Amino acid sequence: MAVSEHAALPTTGLGSLLKDLVEVGPTFLIAGFGMVVAGCLLDSVQNWPVFQEVTELLIMVPALLGLKGNLEMTLGARLGSYANNKKLDGEEFWPIVTSNLMAIQCQAIVVGFVAALIATFESYVSNSVWSTPDFLLLCASAVTAASLASFILSVMMISIVLMARRFGIDPDNITAPIAGMLGDFCTLGLLSGLATGFWYLPAPLFDGLFILLLVYFVVAAICGYYACKSEYTIEIMKYGWYPVLASMMLSACAGTIMERALARFPRMASFSPVMNGGGGNLGSILASKLSTDLAEARSDLLGEDYVPVLPVALGTMRKSIVNLSRISGENLEPLLAGPYKQPSLMSIQETARDSPFSKKQAHTALRTSWIDMTEERSPKHYAKEWLTLHGIIGEGEMRRFTRLLLFLCVPGSVIFSGMIVGVQSRWSALPTPLFLIAFVTAAFIQVCILIMAARTAVVIFWEKEIDPDNCVSPLVCGLGDLVGTAFLSLAFCFLAHEHGEPWSGSGL
Repeated sequence: MAVSEHAALPTTGLGSLLKDLVEVGPTFLIAGFGMVVAGCLLDSVQNWPVFQEVTELLIMVPALLGLKGNLEMTLGARLGSYANNKKLDGEEFWPIVTSNLMAIQCQAIVVGFVAALIATFESYVSNSVWSTPDFLLLCASAVTAASLASFILSVMMISIVLMARRFGIDPDNITAPIAGMLGDFCTLGLLSGLATGFWYLPAPLFDGLFILLLVYFVVAAICGYYACKSEYTIEIMKYGWYPVLASMMLSACAGTIMERALARFPRMASFSPVMNGGGGNLGSILASKLSTDLAEARSDLLGEDYVPVLPVALGTMRKSIVNLSRISGENLEPLLAGPYKQPSLMSIQETARDSPFSKKQAHTALRTSWIDMTEERSPKHYAKEWLTLHGIIGEGEMRRFTRLLLFLCVPGSVIFSGMIVGVQSRWSALPTPLFLIAFVTAAFIQVCILIMAARTAVVIFWEKEIDPDNCVSPLVCGLGDLVGTAFLSLAFCFLAHEHGEPWSGSGL
């Protein structure tokens, strides 16, 4: 297996941090460029006739853009876990891939339809006006865009995870940003193009959109049936709907805020995908790494045939020794051998098989360098963690990594906002200092909230014996849309109060 040069860095301390920076930084920046393009596209399409006539499309945009986080990021997290367990190397590859594609397709069609329903309901409550053609256009556009985008992005996610494993890169560090980059532009482009195409259809063909929807419902039913029959996706079909639908509700609320904010601040449209997508990407990266860390440690304690993808193997083995020592009370340090204290994987698994741990004990008694599952869990405990920023301030690998994510947020926000201003002004202006302060502050607060939310959600779902890979990223992305849109609106309100603007002469 080919391994990149940075894979030789140590797997603990500064070496681990540098490795994460090398892997996360470039993909985060590349993802940002995609979100910049999506922001500029949104700024343009909001003035298209179909968006002016069917205003519910703008309400629906955050929910559909968040779909890439709800589905593709969870798919990337699951595939990363399968890759780390070497399940993608053998005959299990095709059953895993096909069942996941069917599960994603079923969820995408259902969520797209529900997003159209919510947007229509919110518009009707506000305006008390019903239009059957508009409703049909919304449903057909949302379902078709969600289905096509999810299929395209799912195939890309599978390819990316396989390539990451081949080159020794941790998939958890790159799948979320790349899904964000491709998802925003792909979904918004498809939605805009399809809505415009459907809008200009002749009346007889427009009425045929009912048949298109019926076809998609049949496809969703077939995909859902086979996904429920597969051992690899049965948990997704049982428990994966709640976080996806909850995330969509959060994104729909964000859409309502955005629709009203755009009426006052039209310039805000181009900055919205960057604000929402950037924070969601960083929060999802942390959630995926936390989930993988717990899954690796539990696999070793249970003696499962887990072989981690390089270059994280040494660090994982060391944490396994620490867990075994703490729970069994035996000194297992002799398992560490050689100048790098690399344990024998076979020795770890033999010791784990001989240890009297049930699956429940191994699940709840884990203490890794990232999360201690033996701590008391109560609302008071979580409140204290949030008030003290427990996941950010202090020592340890997790806190160093979260601070790295916050570090990336600041220059990333400056670069992305500068690119948007450059494109919008045709490279004749720079962001004003007042705007940069407001935008970076809003982004920084958003990422802090999402980091704490991701850590809390991973612990809660793990404690309930639900795989966080299937649940946390959707909630983090949905919360990112809501918090990001709210704080971006506040940033523009601040600019209006101080008589500022994104760049000189731009207006708000």
